[in-house]
Amino acid sequence: MHKYVSSLDFQLYNFQENGVIPSVDLESEYADLNNTYGAKFLKECNRINQAAYKRIKRLKERITRYIGSGTSIFVTLTFNPETLDHTSEETRRKYVQRFLKAHSNMYVANIDYGADDRYTHREHYHALIVCERINKKLWDDFGFSFCEVVHRTNSETKIAKYISKLCNHAIKESTKRACYIYSRS
Repeated sequence: MHKYVSSLDFQLYNFQENGVIPSVDLESEYADLNNTYGAKFLKECNRINQAAYKRIKRLKERITRYIGSGTSIFVTLTFNPETLDHTSEETRRKYVQRFLKAHSNMYVANIDYGADDRYTHREHYHALIVCERINKKLWDDFGFSFCEVVHRTNSETKIAKYISKLCNHAIKESTKRACYIYSRS
């Protein structure tokens, strides 16, 4: 329900700031929600939404700081079928953490589940690591990896792409709202 309240809030914001006509009568929708669930419920929905907005903002700030600190590498870590069949999700998460810690004490990662035809719902991770290079051989036992260097000198558009890619993967529905993997730095 908090997502519905968030969509109403977004439509209200868009109307007030940009003049975009809402798709529903916002006044009656808010009144119906208030009558059905009460003011405390609406307040709790807004609290949940604000917490989500702040979490995304902190994630974006951390990623921006990592990219600005020097050479960073955007990594996608995918598990092979054998690893997926013989390990739990918690164990695979530990493998990812160990791999990231082996390269740097500055990283952020999140779990994702693929949606393409060949590897439907295959568990994989996206990460941003602050380091000069990745030793792919450390990951060979678990699957395959894709690495792309992100330099501080890249254009603002490209840096924004990395920030939005990692954030969007982290907050989309298919991640099942799993927690991010952060370094302690």
